[in-house]
Amino acid sequence: MIIYSVMPPEWRLAGLEGVSQRFYDTIDGIPVELLPVGENKVQVSRIISTDPRDFLHPQLQPGRVLMYARREELLPNT
Repeated sequence: MIIYSVMPPEWRLAGLEGVSQRFYDTIDGIPVELLPVGENKVQVSRIISTDPRDFLHPQLQPGRVLMYARREELLPNT
């Protein structure tokens, strides 16, 4: 995308270095967007689902801080 502007690029891009490192995962089968807030802790940023029942889970409400261990897929030794 090309941005045509009379403003210097430094002004347009100011503040982008503080953009958070959000990521997506599923918790109990519900897709969510998570924000790391500490070691092994994440904050639920939003629920990404079309099922209205998924929004009723109190443990997945946006703003809730959860303990989280990232799952690493094990690759077979070849």
